[in-house]
Amino acid sequence: MRNNIIDIAKGIGIILVVAGHSMEWPKNFIYLFHMPLFFFLSGYCYNREYSNNIYSIKILFIKRIKSLYFPFIKYGLIFWALHIFFYKINIYSYPEVWSHNKMTYFYTYQDWIRSFVGIITFSRLEQLLNTFWFLPALFCTTILFAIIVLFKKNELIRCNVIFMLFFLCCNIGISENKFLRILTIVSLALISFYMGFLMRMYVKNIIYNKYIFLLSLILLCANSLYGYINVSNFDFSSPGFYIVSSVSGIYFILYLSNNIKNSKCNKIFILLGKNTISIMALQYLAFKIVSAVIIFIYDMPWTYLSYPTLFYGTLWDIIYCIIGVIIPILISIISTILLNYVKRILKCFSI
Repeated sequence: MRNNIIDIAKGIGIILVVAGHSMEWPKNFIYLFHMPLFFFLSGYCYNREYSNNIYSIKILFIKRIKSLYFPFIKYGLIFWALHIFFYKINIYSYPEVWSHNKMTYFYTYQDWIRSFVGIITFSRLEQLLNTFWFLPALFCTTILFAIIVLFKKNELIRCNVIFMLFFLCCNIGISENKFLRILTIVSLALISFYMGFLMRMYVKNIIYNKYIFLLSLILLCANSLYGYINVSNFDFSSPGFYIVSSVSGIYFILYLSNNIKNSKCNKIFILLGKNTISIMALQYLAFKIVSAVIIFIYDMPWTYLSYPTLFYGTLWDIIYCIIGVIIPILISIISTILLNYVKRILKCFSI
């Protein structure tokens, strides 16, 4: 599997993430595999050398700090600084509009401190960044997997450890205790991560067969009708259901990615795949543009801007999804151009 297939798969995956947050009808289908897909791809990209010794794990730790923790901090602090402003312009919710939202208050001095500490400790999300639970989950999954590989050289023992942890957490279930909550989610992520690792280690060439692809699609469609998966809440029909659905979904996406790699639109998916964190961070903010248009057209109260989306389950869902992908990409491209321009200017002055 070449790197462009990985990027294309990530590009398809992030579209599915946005679709899952903005569209009603494919949500159950998407949730069966879209997060397992990302953990699988991360496992596939995992370098076995990171588990050679403690020093190697230290290097991995520093790299994941840069690739996962720093983006979490960057976007977290930006949205933290804009918290009150977002309330004032109705982007964040008021209690009377969205009573189930946990962040239905203006920040006091103590709230500012508590939120800031939560962000820098990798444990708190601003309202528009609820998808960022994935970053600390992937961080913990990667480091834990590196430790398991370091101390468990035998593949069979390693496999038993990972699946024993998974089944143990299935009995624990989700918990309000933060440590147990993280442990249960990581145990779920480890399954897909380990699948990706095994694929990289032992499968040199993936067999892309249209009949296996169709079988995967049929299984996913059937499972979306009779079961469910929600990785962030460690909620799924059964352990076997999770494994079958995630494997089917991963093959489904890899087959599509393999077909897209030689098409004219492959660069679009590669671009999306390289900007997954930006899209993840800015999708809900982009949704507000569509909501503002809807509110203006239908003369609705501006307090409705605080809802995630409006007219859920209608054709507006498609527009939300498109804008939720396009706007973050445009912001990312423009930001990169401006940053490079500033760097060139500073370089000129330094000379």
